[in-house]
Amino acid sequence: MTLGVDEEEEYNSSARMALAFLDRFERYDSQELLFQFITHWFIGSEVEQPSEGSTHISTTDMPLADNLAVILFPMKCDIAPFCYREVHSIIRELTVGMFVLKQTPFITLDANYDKSTTCSMPPAYMDTLIGQLLTNVDYMMKGLWHGAYIPKEKRLKFTERWRMHLDVNMQGKPETRKPLVSEFVSSGLIDITKDPDYARVYDDLPVDIPNDEEMAQEREFFMSHIDNLSMQMTLFQEHMENYKNLYLVNSRYNISSIIRLIDTQIDSVGYERLKTRMQMHQDVIE
Repeated sequence: MTLGVDEEEEYNSSARMALAFLDRFERYDSQELLFQFITHWFIGSEVEQPSEGSTHISTTDMPLADNLAVILFPMKCDIAPFCYREVHSIIRELTVGMFVLKQTPFITLDANYDKSTTCSMPPAYMDTLIGQLLTNVDYMMKGLWHGAYIPKEKRLKFTERWRMHLDVNMQGKPETRKPLVSEFVSSGLIDITKDPDYARVYDDLPVDIPNDEEMAQEREFFMSHIDNLSMQMTLFQEHMENYKNLYLVNSRYNISSIIRLIDTQIDSVGYERLKTRMQMHQDVIE
């Protein structure tokens, strides 16, 4: 098949863009990226159960011939205006990631045996604005959960040196005689309520009563299972409307709690105790 001059130029331009995109990755990351592209469930035929397809611009009969598309979405009046370059970058990264590389954006920060954490996300979103946003949101969710966080400008430095600061062995146990809290505070750890945006975030939670034995037991029980508990944020598009090249979208999110314990590890009463406390944390994050 012979290509015309315009088609050949378009083909060469697309090839250069694809090569430039893949040049951002190391060899192993490129292999993982292409492997997920080939094997992802987005393009699989194994799922035969009837289900409704996702609603988005790419799969509808909406006219896309116009070079200009206007996208409207709700925005709170008390937040700073968005940077349009960043919005455009987010749309482009999502389009390439989901509809070209067949990868849905997600992130998990999982605990390792040595008390460190491993950040996992699809390779399509590494070194992207989407990846940075996912990391920041996930980190602040954990900051809300624990009540403290390290500012971004100090976080990387402490991450590189935490083993040396705390004299941590291979099992993740600190062998230093220094007070651990003081070491974290000197490295930049701050109370999240000192941030004006989160100053009153815990006002609706039950107040800790000193020397309350029942509350102390509940806290001890909760912390004994903390490695098997997590919070999850799921973002989704509620609905979309359009008129010609004007699109109105309304996206939402929900927070859910996850308890990774089986029946042999906890009874129904203990499960309900954890679920009740997790619900309080869920309400705070929402």
